[in-house]
Amino acid sequence: MLSTAQLREMLAMLPPDVDAVGAVDDSPVERAELSAILHAVLSDTMRRSIIEAPLGHCRPSWASAIEAADTALADCGAPASEQAQFDANWLGQRIGMLAAREAPAAARALLTAASHAVEAAGVLLAIARDPSATAARDSWPTAINDLAYAFHLANDELGDLTQPIR
Repeated sequence: MLSTAQLREMLAMLPPDVDAVGAVDDSPVERAELSAILHAVLSDTMRRSIIEAPLGHCRPSWASAIEAADTALADCGAPASEQAQFDANWLGQRIGMLAAREAPAAARALLTAASHAVEAAGVLLAIARDPSATAARDSWPTAINDLAYAFHLANDELGDLTQPIR
C-alpha cells in the first residue's frame, strides 16, 4: 500500500490541487482521499485513452487495459475478485452521488436503478468467492432484491416514457 507521502508525491505531478486535503499524520482518511483523487485522474486518463482510440481499437484497448490491471493486481498480491467487488462498490457510491444531485425525476430513478444493480453486482461478486458459505447463502436475497428493485425502477421509467400522453 502506498503511503500518504508517496500519494502526495505522485499527485504533485498532476493537475489536481491536493493542498486542500489536510495532512493528518498519514491518517487512513487522508490516504483514502488522496487515493480517490489519484484514482479519478488515472480513471479519466484510461477512459479517454479507450474512447478516443481509433475506430476498431476500442475493444483491444479495453482488453489490454483489463489484462494490465489484472497483472498489476497479481504483482501486488491483491485478489482480483476482491478488487472487482471494491470497484463495484465504488461505482455504486459514484452513481448514488449522481442520483442525489439535482436531476430530472426520470434521471434520478434511472440512476437509482443503476446504483441498485451495481450493489447487486457487488454482492454477487462476494457470493462468487464461496457460493456454498453460510454468509453467501444469506446474501442471495439482498442481491435478488436489489436486482428486482433496479428492474422495476427501469421498467417503470420505460413505461412512463413510452406511454402515449392522453
